[in-house]
Amino acid sequence: MDLSAELIRRSPHLLLRFVLALAEIKNRKIRKDARHGAKIPPLGSVGLVDTKNSDTVFLLGSGSSINEISEEKWSQIAKFDSFGLNFTVCLPFVPTHYFFEACFEEVTNVLFQFYEKRGEDYSGVLKILSASFPTSTEMEYRFVNFPEPWSSNIYSAGVYRTVTRTESELVSEIGRLKKLGVFDIGRSHVNTLFKHMGSVSSLITLAGAMSYKNIVLCGFDITNPAYFYDDVERYPDMERYATKVRPKLAQFPSNRSALQTPGSMVIMELKKQVLDPAGIHLYVENSLSGLYPEVELAPDSLYETQTNHL
Repeated sequence: MDLSAELIRRSPHLLLRFVLALAEIKNRKIRKDARHGAKIPPLGSVGLVDTKNSDTVFLLGSGSSINEISEEKWSQIAKFDSFGLNFTVCLPFVPTHYFFEACFEEVTNVLFQFYEKRGEDYSGVLKILSASFPTSTEMEYRFVNFPEPWSSNIYSAGVYRTVTRTESELVSEIGRLKKLGVFDIGRSHVNTLFKHMGSVSSLITLAGAMSYKNIVLCGFDITNPAYFYDDVERYPDMERYATKVRPKLAQFPSNRSALQTPGSMVIMELKKQVLDPAGIHLYVENSLSGLYPEVELAPDSLYETQTNHL
């Protein structure tokens, strides 16, 4: 069974099915181009569990609280697996995995300049390209022609995007997708990721599929719109992009969207329906996160112990 097609077919709203179908066409186009170009194999071709080095994973977002992480704590985080996301490529820290998305042209231009600059640092990092946003044909082809040496170790993942307007719709939709196997824990091979609101929903889905026992959210501040790279003294390379990138990013659905269930609710429902039943602990790195205290603060012992390693 084509899972993406089945998910679209069973979506509760006619307009939603149409929008998701268009997005899936774009996803397939990118994946097809990647296969034909022999550039980016599908994510399902790699055993993700084999890329794990710890039972704890740190998911790195773009919230301003990232700048509150001390050098000592970064050195502790470096002992565990981590997933960078999009603009975290600006950070001096190099994660074990990196997740990025086909996006607006202005944003992508910024990212590609960092891909050229950080190629050597990221050559050994497992990189996952997600076709989360509809893009132009020109942009689709660009995403199969990455600069060297960034182009090594890249895999493409399809994304099942869903939209819900109320809490009851969200609860029902995640429950339905769970029955269809979208959130199965312990999968070595993953082709399609769940996406609702922010990219953190895809990362949580991926971390669950890889059976991490502890997931720590860093820089997913939810209620604070500031990004870590707004501090241009720390990230001078981002200063000249502010007028181009920020207006585009402002178009992204926010936690306060009146048209969709908020991002914090999505995270909490994934915690309730997917993570908790599997015994996976979800934490935030900083109490500044809008998820705290509903999501616990990661204890100091989590950073210090070596028993989390495989």
